[in-house]
Amino acid sequence: MDEVQNPNNKTIHWVLGAALLLIAIFVIVALVIIYTQAATTEVTVGNDDPVVTSVFASDVANGESDDFGAGVVVVVGNGKTVHVNGVVTDDNGAADISTVDGVFYRSGATSGYDCTADDNDCYDVASCTLSANDATSQKYNCQMDVEYWADATDVGGTYPDEDWEIFVEVTDAGTATDTDNAHAGIEMNTVLGLDIPTAIAYGSHTLGFETGTADNQEMIIDQNANDGADVEVSGTIMTCTGIGTIPIANQEWSLTDVIYSSGTDLTGAPVDTNLAVGLRTDDEVIENETLYWGIGIPATGVLGVCSGTNTITAIAS
Repeated sequence: MDEVQNPNNKTIHWVLGAALLLIAIFVIVALVIIYTQAATTEVTVGNDDPVVTSVFASDVANGESDDFGAGVVVVVGNGKTVHVNGVVTDDNGAADISTVDGVFYRSGATSGYDCTADDNDCYDVASCTLSANDATSQKYNCQMDVEYWADATDVGGTYPDEDWEIFVEVTDAGTATDTDNAHAGIEMNTVLGLDIPTAIAYGSHTLGFETGTADNQEMIIDQNANDGADVEVSGTIMTCTGIGTIPIANQEWSLTDVIYSSGTDLTGAPVDTNLAVGLRTDDEVIENETLYWGIGIPATGVLGVCSGTNTITAIAS
């Protein structure tokens, strides 16, 4: 007798097959989950030393040119700004460059580029201005505000056998450094300049009056550059608005406060007073000398406001 196939068996077989397939899929997914992990990566990159790539002494910030081949010429009473500038490089990246220190100093300054800041011979900018250049470098600018009394090193200057040097040091975030002290020397030129008052006011006096130590006029003459100086003096006749004139010789000059007739008669031709205004060596104290002026009023023949011109000229001492 033939066996009769139960249709329910086919259904059961299909359900069992489907279940086995699902189980297999779950097993594969589980294996994928088990064998897929996030792995961290790590590598240590060493610090590369920074490098001073270029050094210039320029008239303007970031000038990247040498502008003082003929020497630095200070402006009388004001000085001169020198921009020590160039490029510093770090292969770790521009952001790794931390600071740049620039020194502009006279070659004979105590301790050389490690000198103590002094307006005569040592200008030190510890944190020069940095600006973007490219991915691995930055521009630097060290503004040196050189004072008018900075030591002259040219022929005829105070230190003719020396010059002014530049030292640059770059430091990165890891405190690695590089230095450059190879820039050619620069001369600081001698400049003659005095601050001389523009008026001598003797006041109001009677006929025959002669000035003395109580009423001589003190002309304080300040050093205003970096060259020792004397002054020459000369004058003209003083013409009065009412009557007459006062001769040139009735005015006298002196290096000390003396009575009239003890000074030196003024003349129409320039005369060296040998005042000797020295070089300024103190950052806080101005170097100066005093020239004393006196006058003798004629006993007769003059009236009114009497005026003339005295010429005081700075000359190298």
